[in-house]
Amino acid sequence: MSFTVKRTLNLTKYYPQIGLYVESGTEDLTLTYAVSSVANINVPDKQATVFYSITDSDGHSLDSLAFTFGYEDISSIITEAEEAMKAGITS
Repeated sequence: MSFTVKRTLNLTKYYPQIGLYVESGTEDLTLTYAVSSVANINVPDKQATVFYSITDSDGHSLDSLAFTFGYEDISSIITEAEEAMKAGITS
C-alpha cells in the first residue's frame, strides 16, 4: 500500500567545489510514500518501526527510511503506519 501527498519543500543549492549551501526558495512536489517492511515490533509498548520509501512524480526515490509509531492492532500495522506517517506530514 502507499499514499500520495503534495508538499511544499524548501530548496537548497549546493556548490560542492566550495562546500557552500544556499537557501533558494521552495518547490511544490507530489510525493508517494510506501511502507516496504516492518523492522521491529515492541508488543508490550505497542510501538513499531517500519521501513518506507519516498518517490517523486519524476521517479526519483529515497529507500529504507525508518519510521517509529504507536499502533493499536498488530494485524493492521502497515495501514496504521501509513496513517500515522500521513498525519505527521499533513499536520
